Amino acid sequence: FDTAGLLFLGLGWAYLSRALFEEAPEITGSADVTLRRRAVIVGGIGYGFLAPILGLMAMASSTMYGNVRQFDGVGGNHLIVPTGLLQKWCRDSRSMLCSGFGGGMVRLERKGTSGSVFDELYFLADITHEQPPYARKMLDASNYTGRYFEFYAARNYFDRGKDHGATALHNEKAGDVAPTAPPLPPPSSIAMPAYELRRALRLARRRGEPFSVKYVPLSSSLPSAWAVEKPPKKNYVAYAWPSGICRGSCGADALVHLPRPPLLLLSLLHPYPTPLLGDGDEPHCTT
Repeated sequence: FDTAGLLFLGLGWAYLSRALFEEAPEITGSADVTLRRRAVIVGGIGYGFLAPILGLMAMASSTMYGNVRQFDGVGGNHLIVPTGLLQKWCRDSRSMLCSGFGGGMVRLERKGTSGSVFDELYFLADITHEQPPYARKMLDASNYTGRYFEFYAARNYFDRGKDHGATALHNEKAGDVAPTAPPLPPPSSIAMPAYELRRALRLARRRGEPFSVKYVPLSSSLPSAWAVEKPPKKNYVAYAWPSGICRGSCGADALVHLPRPPLLLLSLLHPYPTPLLGDGDEPHCTT
């Protein structure tokens, strides 16, 4: 369900139908023109500015190429406005209104996590080795990690392997256009909002394959701290499916026991995960 595409089509239709321009009253009526103009302005401001500020959208929002870190404990890294406000306000709330935004950040550990869903979405999404040599040199020169992750493509082509394989980088590889280098080791851990792990757990259960996860809630605010934070062992959760065996902090409020996030939010909010490579606080290069 591509909400960004629908928003684009809606705003495009409004523009093409001259919703932003005055028309003769005998054609549309001044009240109709005013109503449509206001609707488009509100929709444009909501999509272009409020969605990332509130934390309603990440992938497919207006932050593309902005290198914006949206979900942390300090309101992001934008120079003018905060981001991820709903996640910040709802971090410790248990209210129904905050059900999709609470829980703060969690760290998913590579050791203790298994299953194709978590590999595809997170741990094996590094495709630096599939970049052409000149692209890898540019990454090394301009990006502090020199690594390239396809989190966006992995999310949006999930369970569409044929389409995913036909995307530019993979298609070039198949045609021997982009020589490959040896793949780099996957990150030892990935940080993400609690909502994102709940979303992935839903996908893993729907796929029907056995899986396991090991994660821990984080109390620090920045990626450099997430990578080295050492929570008490009692705070970790280790869960296996379909057996349902859970060890550690496995109370009723553990993410593995919570229901899926609201369906409307699932269609809007696709956060970028953060690979923890111990190399700073800025976002990594990603599709």
